[in-house]
Amino acid sequence: MTASMTLQSKISKTKKRLSDTSWYLPIIILASIGLMVTLSFLLRATSMAGKYGIVTSEIPLVSVPFDQSSEVGNTINTLTVETTTPVIVLTKNRFIFGDLDAFTTNIDSLRNKFSVSHVDGAPDLLNLIKDIEKWLFGRASRSNISSQGLGILIPQGEIPTPIVIQTIQSLKASKHFEKIVLGSGFQ
Repeated sequence: MTASMTLQSKISKTKKRLSDTSWYLPIIILASIGLMVTLSFLLRATSMAGKYGIVTSEIPLVSVPFDQSSEVGNTINTLTVETTTPVIVLTKNRFIFGDLDAFTTNIDSLRNKFSVSHVDGAPDLLNLIKDIEKWLFGRASRSNISSQGLGILIPQGEIPTPIVIQTIQSLKASKHFEKIVLGSGFQ
């Protein structure tokens, strides 16, 4: 009898232990959190764009006049962009330069644009300055078009900023350009 009593008490303790459901709650909470994390990563992966990058945009230059009444006696030298303003386009392989008219109304003509190729992938600024000087001198002697000291530089989108800055500094260092206007939108 004692054996059966001991056996029955062990069976009852085992039943109590098996029927104890206090450990279900932590498992349900952990499973719910894991499911939410997994679903949030899946939703994020499906809703994200397939390509990271910079959104290209163009910022137009707008002329804003300012009040000169307080500046008595000071004159401001203004330069005007005209059809004869020199334009320098910086591409991945070369510089292309010509009048503004050559890149707008007469863009199909090949006789009004000149190019200077890069050397070993680096811009050849010395030859660019020399060729621009020859072109400006020839243009002034043939057509009596004088340089105002204004130039427009249009780099393509993939040109790094240090190269654009170096080009602007080289053009300003030449005696032909006082101001360089940075343009965009040339593809």
